[in-house]
Amino acid sequence: MYDILELNDKLVSELKEIARLMNLPNYDEFRKQELIYKILDQQALHPEESKNIRDALTAKSPAKNTKPEKIEKADKVEKPEKLKRNLLLLQLKKLSLQKTMLKKISQVED
Repeated sequence: MYDILELNDKLVSELKEIARLMNLPNYDEFRKQELIYKILDQQALHPEESKNIRDALTAKSPAKNTKPEKIEKADKVEKPEKLKRNLLLLQLKKLSLQKTMLKKISQVED
């Protein structure tokens, strides 16, 4: 019998094949999560049939289709000089905005 974690790791095409072998109606219309729950429901109702289907699929493809592990990209690390430069640019922009705001305030007061 399949468990929910194992079914989550399968591709939609693999889930549809299991659903087809279990004679689930309209299995082509289901999304992945719906397929998973329908398969689990069917297993609960017919555990022996599910075991036979699993055995048949395992014999059909002995090499398990494993997904390659995702490799996380390293965060972009900037050089300290570039960080200092960016900080100075931001401070200049802030000062420029403050200056503009002061001009507008003084115009409104006049």
